[in-house]
Amino acid sequence: MAEMPPTPALRYCFTIRAEVDGWMEVGKSGSGTLFFIPITGGQVRGDGFEGTVLHGGGDWATMRSGKDVLEVEARYQIQLNNGVVIDILNTGLTRYAKPGTLEIEYFMTRPHFRVAHPDYDWMTRAVFVGQADSKPDATEIHIFEVVNNA
Repeated sequence: MAEMPPTPALRYCFTIRAEVDGWMEVGKSGSGTLFFIPITGGQVRGDGFEGTVLHGGGDWATMRSGKDVLEVEARYQIQLNNGVVIDILNTGLTRYAKPGTLEIEYFMTRPHFRVAHPDYDWMTRAVFVGQADSKPDATEIHIFEVVNNA
């Protein structure tokens, strides 16, 4: 029997609360129904990491034909209290408990960060995961860095 490799660990970084406006149906395709959800603002909070979610981003979400899985692809920016702007592409998956309901049993994302400031370059050289929760007026995403556990 093969030996189990070391399991990566997670290090909590910060939480993004992205405020959203209503869903707009864009259209149907073979894979499902595409929606656009505008991101209108929000907050970023973490240990030494605070700022705002800038207005103007959005989430392009595809409800798969079975209606129990939503593929999310959000692009937005955050501005830290020190003025640094970080561009975020956050893709992921929401799985509903039953088709046609809004009861979420799984909502995970893979955020990718782009930032020019050298103090935050570490964000462009690591893998992150987000554990998310959807509210009527916002999506809250807890961001974790995947780190070696060896």
